Amino acid sequence: MQETQSSHYALLRIFGILYCMLAILSSVLAFSVCVITIPLFNGNYYHSLTTPFNIYEWLWLAYAVGGSLTATILYWLTTYSLFYNRYYNFCFVMAVLTCLLFPLGTFLGIATIVLLLSNKTRVIFSQSRLSQAV
Repeated sequence: MQETQSSHYALLRIFGILYCMLAILSSVLAFSVCVITIPLFNGNYYHSLTTPFNIYEWLWLAYAVGGSLTATILYWLTTYSLFYNRYYNFCFVMAVLTCLLFPLGTFLGIATIVLLLSNKTRVIFSQSRLSQAV
């Protein structure tokens, strides 16, 4: 039972890293899509390199790229915390929030919640906290 749970914990760490890589890729894609589609909405596709963006275009670009980068950074911090068995509550809250990101985030969030609710994981996190205090 404990070997299975520790292998699940290791898999969760690996999936967390892969999810962060996919989130970085989606951030880059969100940026490129915004840069390409904003001139299309204005009808300035052929003059997009010489026409400056207006304030709404900059806000949309900041929202799309900033939101995806923020989510990427937060989940990277969650994966880092899982690697070093730190910040149990932060990991749990981020697992709940990750469930909102369908479909991969939902799978990863549920797997993280199930693993974090097990007694062995709580013991690992508490031992890590005690070793940091000493």
